[in-house]
Amino acid sequence: LVTQGKVRYIANSNYAGWQIVDAHWIARTTGGSPFVCAENQYHLLDRRAEAEIIPAVRACGMGFMPYAPLARGMLTGKYERGAPAPEGTRLSTAPQATALLVDRNFDLIERLSAFAERQGHTVHELALSWLARKPFVSCVIAGATSVEQVRANVAGTEWRLTTEEMEEA
Repeated sequence: LVTQGKVRYIANSNYAGWQIVDAHWIARTTGGSPFVCAENQYHLLDRRAEAEIIPAVRACGMGFMPYAPLARGMLTGKYERGAPAPEGTRLSTAPQATALLVDRNFDLIERLSAFAERQGHTVHELALSWLARKPFVSCVIAGATSVEQVRANVAGTEWRLTTEEMEEA
């Protein structure tokens, strides 16, 4: 499709590290078009991509676009420990709710919220700023269903975390 001019670039979503490297090698050895970017889940509550996805992406010279940067709303402050997900929220019907609405995540959110508040920000802003500051992140895929959410997303990208703040988060 790239050589035919039907698309400019190709990317992958949810590939494992070995699949990213394998696809890169195949493109290089066959003269094909390599992936230019990978899209995987990555946020303050789920950093598993750091183990193999990010190293593979960097080794292949690709960009990285994390999706679910707010952990399906967990990093917005709208969910409470021990309470069901509010009606109409993403986690009120999502199958991921069971895995996300756990004490370990609420413990981490409390720590991250306290850190963000000490800096004069929200955990929502911290989540987006932390991702935007990562040198391997090309862009952050953050959805919004209201003007307020768009404003909150923009505020997160306006906070420029220092190196020390990045390490603490």
